[in-house]
This record gives sequence, C-alpha cells and structure tokens, in this order.
Amino acid sequence: MVRRCLLVVAFGWLSLSVTTAGAHTEIKNMFEKENPHLKVTCNACHVQGKGKEVRNEFGEAIHAKVADQDFSKKFKDIKDKAEKKKFMDETILPAVKKSISEVVDKESNKAGEKWADLIKNATLPGVTPKKD
Repeated sequence: MVRRCLLVVAFGWLSLSVTTAGAHTEIKNMFEKENPHLKVTCNACHVQGKGKEVRNEFGEAIHAKVADQDFSKKFKDIKDKAEKKKFMDETILPAVKKSISEVVDKESNKAGEKWADLIKNATLPGVTPKKD
C-alpha cells in the first residue's frame, strides 16, 4: 500500500523539475490512475499560492535527492514532442520513483511524522481521499 501511495506524490516532485502545463497534466493523471483512491494537487510538493519554484517541506526533501540531475533544463531543451515524452517516461519518471521511495521509506518531516504515514493516511498537504 505504501509503495503504491509513493507514486501519488511523484507527480509533485516532477512538477519541481518539469515546468510545462502538459507535463503537469500528464503526471497528475498518471498518479491518480495509479492511486485511484487519492486525489493529488500541486500542493503535495509546493506551497499553495506561491510560484512552482517554492516547495514545501516534502517537496524540498524530494528535490534534494535529484537537484543535481537538472531535469528541468534538459526537458526544456528538448524541442521534439515525442522526445520530450520519451525523456519523461524513460528518464524522469524512473528517477522520480526512486527518489520518492528513498524519502518516503526512510525520512520524516521536521515534526517527526513519517512521510509514508502522511501519504498512507492522506494527511500530506495536497493529498486527499477521493470521494466515491
């Protein structure tokens, strides 16, 4: 269950690295499909009402694991739509899943709450249970 919930927040991390609206939509849809019981917003990793460069505590933890990979610049530099998708699917998504797994499995927030518990219980900002 926790592993599956990890995917929920991956879109948030990707929004740290990918700045186009289309990419955000693709990521959000992917994680909601992977986790049909949860609804995810950008606030899983970002501070509500601030620019996408402003991350919350969880977003900062995820970003710290991948900041040196400069996905945002690389993604922006790709002009071909098919190549962007390939880069997303083959490079960004696997790295995101690994980074989130590391943070969620091993780390806690400043209050001592495990990220895995916050995701599992849908108490991470920006993550809520879907209503049937």
